[in-house]
Amino acid sequence: MKYKLVISGERMYEISVAKLSKDMYDYWSTKSEDELRSNLQGDEDNFPEKFHLGHYYDLNSNSKIKHILEGFLIGRSKQNTLAITDEFGRTIKEWVYDESYELDSSDIEVYYEDNSYYIETYVIEKGLYCDQEFEIDGEFDEEKLKLIQIDYMGWYFLKEVHYDGKKIEMENCPLDCRDVSEISVKIIKY
Repeated sequence: MKYKLVISGERMYEISVAKLSKDMYDYWSTKSEDELRSNLQGDEDNFPEKFHLGHYYDLNSNSKIKHILEGFLIGRSKQNTLAITDEFGRTIKEWVYDESYELDSSDIEVYYEDNSYYIETYVIEKGLYCDQEFEIDGEFDEEKLKLIQIDYMGWYFLKEVHYDGKKIEMENCPLDCRDVSEISVKIIKY
């Protein structure tokens, strides 16, 4: 049967962390956060091509940097939900993010290497985050749904969703259905 994983809400925090070369670090560490944000939002005209970071939602496709992790944190609010719907759009199960989760979850830890350079990007957005179709044999069983989270600096970011041991790809997350209210960027040396 066909189902959809639907994630939406009022205040979601998306994170991306990537390792930079020393040259990239040296260049971007002298720039303001406004300049970093500008480049991450598509302004490539005002920066040398060899230092382009790429768009904030697509850092993992930039071959000049080593992407380490991405995930998103859904704030605890009655407006933030993770739902499973059937092929007709009827809600089978919905979890509101101000409740305690009954879902199975596991954590991934992130480690930084000493004497290395990183870029951290936080984006605060609202709207539809994910509307991904997936297919299973038989009826939906919530016991088979598992959230994979990242424990990053004491915050838990959702990295993946699995059903019955198989990852549900979250590629169908339309950017035009979300409003970005803030982008925060840090260049870090460890």
